[in-house]
Amino acid sequence: MTATTDPAAGAARREAFDRDRVCYEQNFQQFRAMNQIMWQVPLLAITITGGLWYAAVSVTGAQEFKRPLFALSAILDIALIFVLVRVRYVMGAYLEKLKEFNPARFVEAPGTRWYDGRLIVIKAFSAALALAAVGSIAGLFNFGWPRFWG
Repeated sequence: MTATTDPAAGAARREAFDRDRVCYEQNFQQFRAMNQIMWQVPLLAITITGGLWYAAVSVTGAQEFKRPLFALSAILDIALIFVLVRVRYVMGAYLEKLKEFNPARFVEAPGTRWYDGRLIVIKAFSAALALAAVGSIAGLFNFGWPRFWG
């Protein structure tokens, strides 16, 4: 009996493939969930930052808490930059495992210009969050600056 006709060897190969397939499917599901989180973080940041800025600038009774509100906004925007970077890093690890499973069928889009590269989304979101954090820090030290529109 050869290795190719040995039922035990065939069963072991099938079991190994089934285990790899299940791991692939689970990795892809986890990647999808993390991708959804990555796209939700900027919306969360916009909501929090906007709400805190609105309260600091125009809500009666919150005026004595302007500095803490601006500080909290800056801290959260900076923290969310780290969250985005970490989520994308873990997503990259999942992509590597997905590519290992079937390299011939893996879709890769490395990009050729500065605006379509692998990490452009994280860079753009991080820049926007950093700008919001700078705005919050400016509000922390100068209460009157956001009132230019009203």
